[in-house]
Amino acid sequence: ARSPHLRTLRLNRTVSIEKLPKLLRHASKLVEFGCNQLKGLSGFWDAVPAYFPTIYPVHSKLTSLNLSYATIQIPDLGKLIGNCLNLQRLWVLDYIEDSGLEEIANTCKELQELRVFPSDPFAPGPNVSLTEQGLVAVSMGCPKLQSVLYFCRQMTNDALVTIARNRPNMIRFRLCIIE
Repeated sequence: ARSPHLRTLRLNRTVSIEKLPKLLRHASKLVEFGCNQLKGLSGFWDAVPAYFPTIYPVHSKLTSLNLSYATIQIPDLGKLIGNCLNLQRLWVLDYIEDSGLEEIANTCKELQELRVFPSDPFAPGPNVSLTEQGLVAVSMGCPKLQSVLYFCRQMTNDALVTIARNRPNMIRFRLCIIE
């Protein structure tokens, strides 16, 4: 109510997701709940699948989604992102797994930037199923992909060649192989 022209809203850990609907109702320029322009969401620290219906009314319009702090796992993560058809920037934890990246490749044709961070970089072995397969799928399915930051435990030279062939106009590629 104090900021009727608010266009961008970023939340920190102290704001619970239960407060999100009330915040959106008072911010008429954002999008759902009377705000039809919302393009990006971030700050999901404690997101659980029960909260996803709050996002569903706006996720088809989202162009930016930062879930790099959210411990959401497959299949819930795939369901959430799979309907973000206009997504251009996506930051996620490796909980997305190869199957979630394949879902992104099939639905997020506008994707330009992908960042996949490790959920537990110090784990002695893989705690998720994330390999080169998911990134190869995204490189084939997302024709506008230009920027990648990818943490994984396995990447073959053949996969790198395939990614380069699929996305010859890639301008930024950062690969971090966790041992």
